[in-house]
Amino acid sequence: MKEIKTRQSKPRVDLTGKQFTYLTPLYYIKGGKWHCKCKCGKEIDVDTRNLNSGHTKSCGCLNKESKNVIDMINFENNDIKVLERAGSDNQQIALWKCVCKHCGNIFITRGSTIRNGNTCSCGCVHSANEQNIIKILQDNNIEFATQYTFPDLLGINGGHLRFDFAIFNNGQLSHLIEYNGQQHYQQAEGAWGNNYNDLVNNDQRKIKYCKEHNIELRIIRYDQDYNIKDLI
Repeated sequence: MKEIKTRQSKPRVDLTGKQFTYLTPLYYIKGGKWHCKCKCGKEIDVDTRNLNSGHTKSCGCLNKESKNVIDMINFENNDIKVLERAGSDNQQIALWKCVCKHCGNIFITRGSTIRNGNTCSCGCVHSANEQNIIKILQDNNIEFATQYTFPDLLGINGGHLRFDFAIFNNGQLSHLIEYNGQQHYQQAEGAWGNNYNDLVNNDQRKIKYCKEHNIELRIIRYDQDYNIKDLI
């Protein structure tokens, strides 16, 4: 008996990998639909006509976002250029894909951290708050060093762990200061958050090392107000 082959349904236009606001078609489904992945991570099936017309823009998460999102498209300063919207984080706060002008890396961050000056690179240079700490120490003639290391303190990947600031008194180490940004307490979205567990592990190693060697460690959180008294 001759085998009867069934005709496979194919789309007129291949939409695989194209971007439709928050949705990216992964593969075609018989019946005129595409299985899509939303920028929030959820996957749904969407009719081809709704994709092309823009009627369906997300899995539904877009409707839950704040109506007061500030459009960062075309924002650019000396440090960062915003490329496009990158969905929202788990708190439904808008995220933006950016290019770092210092090194060329692409990264994702909240628009608010750019506007308030806390994000001035992909992480390759000092944050605005670290620059502020440097200015405070210099203005008060405090002896200090940045990116201070110990030969026997290694990170999870074998490299030397660095402390943001080492404060000295007459040439002798007085204490250490770490300025911890939000990424130390909350995993960032996208590629920037891939090493979150390693970051937490290294933070714990630093704290343990200071306790074992009786070295004072002062940690300044990203959401903490501080002045010269907190630093010295």
